[in-house]
Amino acid sequence: MADNQAPQAEAPAPTGDLDITVKSPKTSREVSLKKNLGANLADAVRLFGEDVVFSIFRAQAVIKLQATVRGVLDKAENAVEKALETGNAWKPGVVRVGGGPKKNPMQALLEQVKTGKLSKQDLRAELERQLAALTVEDEEG
Repeated sequence: MADNQAPQAEAPAPTGDLDITVKSPKTSREVSLKKNLGANLADAVRLFGEDVVFSIFRAQAVIKLQATVRGVLDKAENAVEKALETGNAWKPGVVRVGGGPKKNPMQALLEQVKTGKLSKQDLRAELERQLAALTVEDEEG
């Protein structure tokens, strides 16, 4: 496993029926239902057959692989070769460390104040510096 990958945490196995909610943004209608999709792989195969379960796995694996490679392609600074390397190294159930959403900069500053790494005075100075930078950009743009 590469340094920038970690095993994906396993979700608890479903037991019994799943509660599924479906919403229609076009009509604003919603329905909820219970559906037994199996408590584990063997149960799913028993309920739907090996071909169906494998077909769904394969389709979802392709979608997740495409999303991973697209994430590399979406960054203009990345070479196409990096996207190919990422795709070739991809394995189901393994997530890239650091590939998650970026932390809100304001939230990061507030967390530093809460943990004592940044004083309120330093926070105020940083906010004033950021505001001054925005003001300069507004005047130039």
